[in-house]
Amino acid sequence: MARILALAALLILCGCQTGTTERFEHSLKPFIGAPEGALVGAFGAPDASYSVGKDKYLSYRHQMVGSTMGVEPSYTSTVIGNTIYTRPSGGIAPSVYTMWCTIDWYIVGGIVRSYRYAGNSCLQ
Repeated sequence: MARILALAALLILCGCQTGTTERFEHSLKPFIGAPEGALVGAFGAPDASYSVGKDKYLSYRHQMVGSTMGVEPSYTSTVIGNTIYTRPSGGIAPSVYTMWCTIDWYIVGGIVRSYRYAGNSCLQ
């Protein structure tokens, strides 16, 4: 029973992330050909930037750390003589996870030319 509850909790947590990379890319593509100011206006100041001549790279990073609660084990007790032996069964330990996404924009002469992204939460 505890395992079923843990699996249900995990499915609920995963179900919260219903976005797709296709929708994520669809939200980024309109910035191709746009002025750099439009990008900064939409995303804010970049987390990092690098310039070489007229070429510029702007990097935006989003990170979230969370945890799952875990599930208590069930306990079975056995009496042998005058002693009670109790042992745990099942249960799931709590866990910590990190969700992150980095988007790097390539800008030439003040115009956005391309982008790339990486991470496990680049969804929308």
